Amino acid sequence: MRWHHPPVLRFPTPARAVSRAGASLIELLTVLAIFATLAGITVPRFSAAAKISRVKAAAQRLAEELRGARDAAWRWSTSVEVRFDVGSGRVEWSAMTGSFADQETQTDLGAEPYRVRVASVTGGGTLMFDGYGNPDRAISAVVRGADLIVTVSVSLDGSVTVSGPSRMGMGG
Repeated sequence: MRWHHPPVLRFPTPARAVSRAGASLIELLTVLAIFATLAGITVPRFSAAAKISRVKAAAQRLAEELRGARDAAWRWSTSVEVRFDVGSGRVEWSAMTGSFADQETQTDLGAEPYRVRVASVTGGGTLMFDGYGNPDRAISAVVRGADLIVTVSVSLDGSVTVSGPSRMGMGG
């Protein structure tokens, strides 16, 4: 017995489709050039955004440390001293809490992830909060990273604000 298979239908294909098995070298180079151009535009913008973010985050951290020192002075009804190591990124505060051991906090804004420094503090490198959380004076601490600065201020009523960032030499 002989088996009959139905005929296989073959559709004609255009000659161009048959001869094109892949992309040409020119097409690949064009795509690579587009990717390189996009990377050249994107990487500097990402780098600048990362710098801004790092300086702003460090200033926010400093503001939180100052608020923490103020709140600790009020909570424990004792004086709290905040010390700034101007030129580096180190900030520390300590309190003598009476029946408790000394309370101390250290923050290094010069280390990862911030890598910034406290460039200046008005009125010197220390600030004192009394037992009610009031500072002995108003200060402004300038946080600097690359060519960006952010200012953290403590007013006489103890409120802490952050302003910036701005570029060096442009209003800051």
